[in-house]
Amino acid sequence: MRFVLLSFSEMIISRSLAQSGLHSFPVQTQTQQGIIEGNFDVVENLAMYFGVPFAQPPVGDLRWKAPKALEPWEGVKETKEFGPRAVEARDFSDMNFRSE
Repeated sequence: MRFVLLSFSEMIISRSLAQSGLHSFPVQTQTQQGIIEGNFDVVENLAMYFGVPFAQPPVGDLRWKAPKALEPWEGVKETKEFGPRAVEARDFSDMNFRSE
């Protein structure tokens, strides 16, 4: 009964937000390294997190080696957008490239 009531309440709130023009709101979750913040899309009923780091960047001594675990961070890491694209020349004429 409690689950049905919570689901019904969530549906009403989601529909109200969608009708008011607000299609998303911030949502946070705890990971092993710290808290990340993404967006909850009320139209799709989906929590979305973009650009969540999974390992330390492969620079310096870490270049061409297996991924190394992230160190825990303080505060909230915003994960609402993808990180920067890799620098690559678009010199393959038989491939389709799309921008993000």
